[in-house]
Amino acid sequence: MSLKNIKKFDFQIVFQPTSSFWVINDLSLLGHPVKRIFFNKSNEKEVRGNHAHKECWQTLVCLEGKIVLKFKNGKEEMTLKLEAKGEAVTMPPMIWGSQKYEKKSYLMVLCSHLYDPEDYIKDYKNYLTKV
Repeated sequence: MSLKNIKKFDFQIVFQPTSSFWVINDLSLLGHPVKRIFFNKSNEKEVRGNHAHKECWQTLVCLEGKIVLKFKNGKEEMTLKLEAKGEAVTMPPMIWGSQKYEKKSYLMVLCSHLYDPEDYIKDYKNYLTKV
């Protein structure tokens, strides 16, 4: 899979004096259905991810803080930063991904598939034999 399929975009956020209101009106922006949503909040700097999915598409959405995303496809690498609330990146399957969280960063992930441990490739050497 080419890294050209990785797209960064912004969700609409309506800020109000005492809060912010998130709006996701058009899920077609994602390029995949949403069957599962999970959240990851990091209180300390840490690296997470370090795996690929065989079939699952994921859209990573910054809710708070700063997160550096690294993507690999066995031939090329790409680094993107989510630095503002609502910034998002859609990641297709068979892309190796990792996320480096700054302190107090919060990520929402919109997934095309339900959780399936068989969909994960967690060993990079094994991943390279499949791409």
